[in-house]
Amino acid sequence: MPIYIPDEEIDLLCDEFERKTQNQQEPKIETYLERVSSDRRPQLLYWLLKLQLQLEPIQSGRFELKFDELRQQYPGFEEVVNDIAETVFPSEARLPKIPGYTVERMVQRGGQGGVFRALQDQTGQLVAIKLVSTQALNRIAPHHRPQVVARLKKEIRIAASLKHMNVVKIYDAGECSDGFYFIMQLLEGGDLSNRAAALNQIEVAKIIRSVANALQEAHASGVLHLDVKPQNILFDEAANQPLLADFGLARLSQEAEDKHAIAGTIGYMAPEQAMGVELDSRADIYGLGATLYYLLTGKTAYKNVKLPFTDSQRESWSPIPPRSLNRNINPQLERICMRCLEFDPDSRYQNCQEVATAIDQFTVAEDGLRIATIARKTIITSPFFLAINLVVYLQIQAGWAEIPICEPLIWITMFSMYGVVFFVFRSKTKLVKNTPEHLAMESMWAVWLAKMFAAIAVAGSLRLLASGLPGAPSVEEAIFMCYPMFSALTGLVLATIAPRYWRKFYFGAALCWLYSFVLMLNLTEAPILYGFAATALALVWGIKLKRLAREQIRSQHLVDLASESH
Repeated sequence: MPIYIPDEEIDLLCDEFERKTQNQQEPKIETYLERVSSDRRPQLLYWLLKLQLQLEPIQSGRFELKFDELRQQYPGFEEVVNDIAETVFPSEARLPKIPGYTVERMVQRGGQGGVFRALQDQTGQLVAIKLVSTQALNRIAPHHRPQVVARLKKEIRIAASLKHMNVVKIYDAGECSDGFYFIMQLLEGGDLSNRAAALNQIEVAKIIRSVANALQEAHASGVLHLDVKPQNILFDEAANQPLLADFGLARLSQEAEDKHAIAGTIGYMAPEQAMGVELDSRADIYGLGATLYYLLTGKTAYKNVKLPFTDSQRESWSPIPPRSLNRNINPQLERICMRCLEFDPDSRYQNCQEVATAIDQFTVAEDGLRIATIARKTIITSPFFLAINLVVYLQIQAGWAEIPICEPLIWITMFSMYGVVFFVFRSKTKLVKNTPEHLAMESMWAVWLAKMFAAIAVAGSLRLLASGLPGAPSVEEAIFMCYPMFSALTGLVLATIAPRYWRKFYFGAALCWLYSFVLMLNLTEAPILYGFAATALALVWGIKLKRLAREQIRSQHLVDLASESH
């Protein structure tokens, strides 16, 4: 197998190809091959294809298909393609042998190796193994190899030192006959780039906040990431948490004054990073803003930038405001994004805690608007509880309970109270799963549905009881007997949502349970008594929500004024 050692010309061509690829210009390898003599084309093709595989990793199951396509695309260079396939990993069928682990299958291929799903033999824990194959290491020019290995070791050391819920965990590392490997947390939820289109703005904000917290922890430990982008934010499906991965470009902050090192991804790296000057944590804040920009617009913040960056290219570094691309983007979220993307580091947020705080203020305001909607609906609909139950009372007094064709109308009227509740709490806001807000709403709906079905079951049982058995209650009495149960079940709903919404609901629940006994003492007036109580309860709850919403929206308005003055 030939040795593909790159020379200076090939290095320059590869650098140009990488820049254009990262700028989404889709360069053609064929045009690069025409720029060198025919005897040097195999070496250039080898390194260009390797670079392409690094930038666009092959998913598991597409390896053979991909290389079949490459062989057809480059006739006459089949040996080069075969050598690359062998370099990535000797055989798709042969999985690597990692001491202490049983490798099950490949998850992803890259230009230097692959990521595998494996089982730890002693504990039975599922893990991911990232492998840089021996063949890939052997193909690196001898003077470059120490740098690559040192970078791998640094990635492991840095990532393993961080203990944060939003950082991918590193368990172990080592070398084996198949190459250099490290063991990390298995995450099969994909990365952020695969989920971007399905996320709403609240979900995007909360993801960015979690990543900001992870970066804040890293910065406090003296670590810069320097490659924050959607592809490096993975998902833990079980916890529904984003996790920051790939500290391969990270450097300890005290080592970051190397003015000649330019590493990162075009479209996400900060201007000072592209200049190769001294860096600090604000470079990661730029990457965080660029990631937010992509999630909001589906586009990278900038492109057509050549490295090393100079002031003459400054105009290329000015991103189009997100709302110019999509008017539905929240103005406050746009302000957060654009401040992160300021060209001058002094104009950005100065630490990731400031970013997290700004996002908290945005989500509080959004929650305030949602709460205001529920408050408005609650206050407007509160009189309906009295009106509905008053209609039930009048229907019974008019003798409709004794008319078979009219009796169902009484039951329908009575249970229309649940339609009012559904109208009030039906939210168009998509809640993030497994968050406290989601769990609170799910528990409320569960209790609400249990209450509804229990009431229908009891009402149906009373109706059957009233229809045939000697000495059974009349239809009128059966309807009246439902009201104490309504009050008791309302208390159950309030007691369930009290710890998540308002603790005074415990007091409301106690009143509802006490009220159920009062209703049992005066069944005839139960509909009117229950209607008054339900209306009063809804009105108090609506006023409370209105005040809360006003406070949140007002606090955000003050923040907006401060931002504008800034």
